[in-house]
Amino acid sequence: MPWMMEDVTHDPATRLREWARLLCVGNFATLTIEEDDEKFLIVQNPCGSCGRQDDHNRGEPPWHLTLVRERHPITFCRGDVSAYRTHIAVMHTIMPLERIGAPWPPIHCPKTAGEPCRILFYKDPKRVDEGDWARVGMKLPK
Repeated sequence: MPWMMEDVTHDPATRLREWARLLCVGNFATLTIEEDDEKFLIVQNPCGSCGRQDDHNRGEPPWHLTLVRERHPITFCRGDVSAYRTHIAVMHTIMPLERIGAPWPPIHCPKTAGEPCRILFYKDPKRVDEGDWARVGMKLPK
């Protein structure tokens, strides 16, 4: 996770530009970006990767992409998540929570097909939110 450790040291505007470029080029996403005092919010609608898999029923024939059915931290404790989407829980939530105490960045995947994906870029990248921990079945340390 060297990229994460470096990324969280950058100023918020730099982080936002780098991530927006990545999402547009890597996920072919259509983005809108909003700003308030504490964060930037990137909305992908549709999500350029896992969301498109859901929207186009890629878990069904003829694609048969693997779904993780179990309610588990890597499925945001929901189950029925594409195997690809599990990387969001692992790489952007569980591992960063363990290493820096905050998601990198918080990504709120849609719960049903057709909903947008929301990515929060807090101006303080180490901002702690109990809900981020709960989404993966973890508890905020005291």
